[in-house]
Amino acid sequence: MLRLNGARTQRACGSALLLLGVLLVGCTPKGPQVGTVEGTVKVDGKTATAGEVNITAADGQTITGMIQNDGKYRALNVPVGDAKAAVKGPSGPATSAPAISGTEPTGGKGITVPAKYGNAATSGLTKKITTGTNQWDFDLSGK
Repeated sequence: MLRLNGARTQRACGSALLLLGVLLVGCTPKGPQVGTVEGTVKVDGKTATAGEVNITAADGQTITGMIQNDGKYRALNVPVGDAKAAVKGPSGPATSAPAISGTEPTGGKGITVPAKYGNAATSGLTKKITTGTNQWDFDLSGK
């Protein structure tokens, strides 16, 4: 009959369980790394009161944040890494998106966002997105 030393057996079993735990943690699937992007939009120092911010990640995915009456926007689940943005004013009659929690809508008809900012590929608006909350304010030039 095979006889094992009690202390050695306990150490061997403990080591095996520890190794198994490390392997299982290493094999746990992780979701994509994402962050939240929020900020304010102004044109020539005046607050935008409607429109949208489109953030295009390096993988081509575009996430949209609607501009609130107070100029604030928020885009959720933006993939981390280099990103480009497009800012568009309202199309058609000015409308406002539902208020972001913690903001105070100020009302207004909206302002014109220059067309050059409407395409992420040519707007010149870039930022590296990280996990967590990223502040990205836009003070665009109308000239």
